Amino acid sequence: RRSLRHIVTALVLLVAFASQGTWALAGTTGGLTGQVVDAKTSAPIAGAKVTVSSPSQVASQTTDASGHFSFLTLSPDTYTVSVVKDGYQPISAPGQIVFADTVQTLGIKLSKSLKTIARVVSTGAGSLVKSGTTSDVYSVNSATQSAVSTLGGGGSLNSAYSAVASVPGAYVPANQTGYFNTVSIRGGDYDQVGYEFDGVPVNRSFDNYPSSSASSLGNAEVQVYTGATPADSESQGLSGYINQVIKTGSYPGYGTASLGIGTPTFYHRAAIEVGGANPDRTFSYYVGVAGYNQSFRYVDNQNGASLDNWVGSPMSFKINGSYAPTVDYITGLAPQQYFMGPFNYAALSSIAARDVVANVHIAIPHRNDAGRDDVQILWDSEMLHNLFYSTTNDITSTQGCTGLTTGAACAGAIGLGAPVYIGSITWSCPSLVGGAFSGAGLASHAGCVTPYAFPASNAAPFSTIPNSASDSVWNNQEIVKLQYTKELGAAAFLRLYGYTYYSDWLQNGPQTTYADFAGCCSPDYELSSHTRGVSLLFQDQLSTQHLITLQGSYVTANSIRDNNSFYAVGGEIAAPIVSASNPYNGLCYGTNGAGKFGAVACGDAAPAGGFGGLTFGQFGTAPSLSGLNCGGSACQYLLAENGLHATYNQVIPKFFSASLSDQFQPSDRWLFNLGVRLDSFGFQGQNTDTGVARDFWTNAFNVDNCVNNITGVPTPKESIGIPVTSACPTGYAAANFTNTPYNNTFNIWQPRISGTYTMSPFDVLRFSVGRYVEAPDTAFEQYNTLQENLASFVGANFYAFGRTSPGYPIQPPTSLNYDFSWEHHFKGSDVSFKLTPFLRQTQNQIQNFFLDQKTGFVSGLNAGSQRSQGVEFQLQKGDFARNGFSALLSFAYTNSYIKYGLLPSGAYGTTVITGTNQ
Repeated sequence: RRSLRHIVTALVLLVAFASQGTWALAGTTGGLTGQVVDAKTSAPIAGAKVTVSSPSQVASQTTDASGHFSFLTLSPDTYTVSVVKDGYQPISAPGQIVFADTVQTLGIKLSKSLKTIARVVSTGAGSLVKSGTTSDVYSVNSATQSAVSTLGGGGSLNSAYSAVASVPGAYVPANQTGYFNTVSIRGGDYDQVGYEFDGVPVNRSFDNYPSSSASSLGNAEVQVYTGATPADSESQGLSGYINQVIKTGSYPGYGTASLGIGTPTFYHRAAIEVGGANPDRTFSYYVGVAGYNQSFRYVDNQNGASLDNWVGSPMSFKINGSYAPTVDYITGLAPQQYFMGPFNYAALSSIAARDVVANVHIAIPHRNDAGRDDVQILWDSEMLHNLFYSTTNDITSTQGCTGLTTGAACAGAIGLGAPVYIGSITWSCPSLVGGAFSGAGLASHAGCVTPYAFPASNAAPFSTIPNSASDSVWNNQEIVKLQYTKELGAAAFLRLYGYTYYSDWLQNGPQTTYADFAGCCSPDYELSSHTRGVSLLFQDQLSTQHLITLQGSYVTANSIRDNNSFYAVGGEIAAPIVSASNPYNGLCYGTNGAGKFGAVACGDAAPAGGFGGLTFGQFGTAPSLSGLNCGGSACQYLLAENGLHATYNQVIPKFFSASLSDQFQPSDRWLFNLGVRLDSFGFQGQNTDTGVARDFWTNAFNVDNCVNNITGVPTPKESIGIPVTSACPTGYAAANFTNTPYNNTFNIWQPRISGTYTMSPFDVLRFSVGRYVEAPDTAFEQYNTLQENLASFVGANFYAFGRTSPGYPIQPPTSLNYDFSWEHHFKGSDVSFKLTPFLRQTQNQIQNFFLDQKTGFVSGLNAGSQRSQGVEFQLQKGDFARNGFSALLSFAYTNSYIKYGLLPSGAYGTTVITGTNQ
């Protein structure tokens, strides 16, 4: 009856959450369960006292009538399990590692021998043999992290990525630096890995980036799940997930301070960590503060200078060794060459990082039993400032600059010119947008056209960029988590927690904007995301054989992505000429190719000596339209733009998840985890039909363009030799762009099963089969722009893929994952190994394609299917946290390939790599 009440309570709470809608959110504790039996008869032993102890926590229970014990809310640590019962030998089993989010099952046998007063059983704290858990998880404790801190390369000295690099099957390309190091688990893409920070999912829903910099500060352990993720696991990834478990206080307390310095490139770091608890551990705390600055060089002591002239970055055009500003690089009519700049141009030059982590636990003892509840308060604050080799002075090694000592002189020598802040103009009278004007009326509002300085430059437009000024990127993160764990007797608990999570990605690239071909970052890219989540987890040991887990969670986020391309405003048509009788029908007028006044494409600039649409800069001298005929009516200017230019996204994700699983132990050799999980990914699009100006450009796109039936590319009618007013010819279809509202929800069910078979204390076989899913990037579901002409942006970039409106249902990728493990401990030694063959098949894989190659601006479509297979192997001797010789060997072989299939219905026989090939 007690268990039934617990389940009913949890179901009621879960239904309450289901009325909202995400990721599952992780807890921060693990569990140890098991059974104490007679060594000879295998009869259960009731009334035995079982104690688990570690620096983090001490707890005791008495076995029930079936000899069973259950500790479900233990802090991750290495525990010693001791069992005492009158008439039996006491037994102590050290080295039992508790992982966050997993429950391990132990089998303990007591002997009645009176000749021995105590017995100790241990396979070593670092043993890879774990018969009591079905998860395929590798845990890297803080001591091992310190030992492997250089594995990720010099750019990852102070991050968890070096710990991840020590795990077989997890590939971290060496010498990545700064924000977001890519990780591939079992051949998966960078965005197919889930990330958690002490249970808080830090995959930003907007772009699926782990927006944390994965600092190593405060890491008690780094868990890497390469497979066998059970249904109730909190962070989900197609190929695995990574969880940073944060340290807690202990009794007695501790404190450390460390300093670091490096040369010949500049590096220094300082960190302070303190932790403690009162004697009965009703209050514990951990606080860590750290910061470091680091500069980077590439390839060799000369920063790759020997590579500059043949694999450097293209800086400007040249022909026959001379600067050639008029070369036609589109048609290739002239011999085409480039002045090659530095190999490291636009690569990261230095970073500055600051981190603060605080983790507090408060225990609330029960009045009527030995249990106690737990309250956790977690705060994390991170800042990362990135600078790049993109200053004017950085191009002195460019081919053609021999003997020149300043970047300014070099820029002049190769015809690049002194880099300047690209300025622009903007429109400061938004209430007039959508209105109609005569030439004189438009000229009277020319004062609304104002200069627009490069963001954050504090300089007049087209001022020279200081020779030492670098492009830069800021990344910031703030996490606040409040968690309450309610113990419901010795064998059940209920955990509820919520969190807020802020992250941003702020790029400022004046040098990139000026450059023609290579750059580090967008001119002014501003992404900020405020995420809120809540999670409920209920766990109950119904019997010796069944541990039931019920989980539900909800997450939503308010994100803004403003990729500000302000420099495009000056050249765009802001006031086309339209008919006074029907100004918004999408027909525009001007001097056509035959030299006559008539219907023309709305985005065309006015030809020399003729009439046509005006840019903002031409408002002051707007020609009179008196006496002109526009479709049988008078002509007028339509103010069709607002002076802004950016891709802009405010799609709101609403994600819900629920799972039910049973850790089932039918015998002391077999252990299964059976579960099913539901993920519901909802997307609420923003309104893209914002008024008459937006309607005008939508109509104009459909009037001006015909779609090629073979390529799917929208083509202006004038370019295929027909008037704008004509119907599309054979081989072309009429464009049909619409501003359809976008709201979509995807529901994905995922059955999973995993298990272990214990052949002996030294050999365990493990297997898992399951379906997995990840949310598609919110950024890909819908596109909007700040400029009114949204249709032109979507049409140019997506129409060939069958996308005829701002919103498009990018499906959640799913995979089928299989693996099998053999874990072996060499008897009489502290050496063990784990061997794991695996297979993963992914459907609806999202493949990226460029919207802007220079700045790395991408989108994605469900265009791939992936197959990854291989084998992982890890050999471990000893424990890096103890005295003596310790060693770790990891090896993985992965064969992973992707088939880039034709795109979904509506596309025109193309693939996402077509543009890259071109």
